[in-house]
Amino acid sequence: MQARRDVSILAVAAALGLAWAAREVIPLIVLSIVYAIATWPLVARLSRRLPRGFAVVVVHAGLVIAVLAAFVSLSPFVFVQWQGLIQALPEAARVAFAQMPAPLQSYLSAELQNVDLTIAGWSHEALQTGTHVLRSTAGALGALVLVPALAGYLQLDLPRYAALIDSWSPEIARTRAKSAGAAITTAVGGFFRGQLVVSGIVGILVYAGLSVLGIPHAGIIALFTSAFDLVPYLGGLAAFVPSVLLALISGGVGKVVLVVVLLVVIFEIEAQVLSPQIIGRQTRLPASVVIVALLVGSALFGIVGLYLAVPVVAAGVAGIRAFARSS
Repeated sequence: MQARRDVSILAVAAALGLAWAAREVIPLIVLSIVYAIATWPLVARLSRRLPRGFAVVVVHAGLVIAVLAAFVSLSPFVFVQWQGLIQALPEAARVAFAQMPAPLQSYLSAELQNVDLTIAGWSHEALQTGTHVLRSTAGALGALVLVPALAGYLQLDLPRYAALIDSWSPEIARTRAKSAGAAITTAVGGFFRGQLVVSGIVGILVYAGLSVLGIPHAGIIALFTSAFDLVPYLGGLAAFVPSVLLALISGGVGKVVLVVVLLVVIFEIEAQVLSPQIIGRQTRLPASVVIVALLVGSALFGIVGLYLAVPVVAAGVAGIRAFARSS
């Protein structure tokens, strides 16, 4: 028993050392695991009628084809809308700056001179950077192939992992591990799939509302809102900043008030109705935990860490709760 424990400790230490050495690929591996968990219900359902290997290929190939088709069909629209937003936001920033109180203008001018940047210049540079990121699709396309492939192999090898746990763990540990695994699958899958649905609905509501109010480039704002809404609190930022600036130059303060009221209502609907009903209260985390997770995830792994932080923490909390209940 002592020898097995020593081997287990050495294995964990070796795994941690290897993880640190390969830390640059950890986000991709974690993303693959999350994706495998999220798509497992589809694979399991299809496996009832087809061999598991074929079911895995059908599910992941189908999703990749769907994403590529959406990317190809939406690219012209996104590019045109993005170019229009690049041209409009610097002017909107200048108008917003001109309408600020004089003391605030003086303070901001002094601060911006220290970094040799104007409001318009900052907006232009930020948007140019965003355009450069959007055009760098090689990494995204590589991940689009690698993540489903690795997720598929993980799903195919699931019986081997289960057998390994059975051979190395006593019965009580196996029971707890199975309970924790089921809870993690429910938490991650429910959060990921539910958040996709919620973000899509929020994007549609933002597009409809901004279009009714006559805000230009409503399509690209809604698209970015939906994409960033997968990360808690970022969707609101992606919607408010460009919408308010464009409302200011297209209709003045009155339209700004209407836009703010519209977005507040939409994100309150998300927080009070959509998320509890679609994602479920069981997978929701305290706001303080979410913020800390986002900060740590961003510091460690950048933008990918932002997207993975909450589902990873939700999985950990669900696993610990299930393990404790089964003890």
